[in-house]
Amino acid sequence: MLDEKHIEQQLKQELVELKARARRIEAHRHGEEEAPKDWEELATHRENDEVIDALDDITRDRMSAIEHALARIAEGSWRYCRVCGEAIEEERLRAIPTLDTCIACASKLEQA
Repeated sequence: MLDEKHIEQQLKQELVELKARARRIEAHRHGEEEAPKDWEELATHRENDEVIDALDDITRDRMSAIEHALARIAEGSWRYCRVCGEAIEEERLRAIPTLDTCIACASKLEQA
């Protein structure tokens, strides 16, 4: 049996960690000095900025997915597919608790 409260606690803990990461990324962005004048250093600086931007996007996407899952838990709809309303397979939720569709509906959505 899937322990919803345990999953909720895990998601909340991950959200705390992700928010801390987002704050560090934001602090890094605002704490950087002037861009280097040397072309090679500037290229490296820009590559680093691209990596930071990608990490920020991944972090924010994951935070959004977790917040959505937590809202679904709070309203009692977490175990059910948002498309068809049928129960989502427990193994699926255990593996990826932020999912909101059953396997059949996910397959249909991917094909569309």
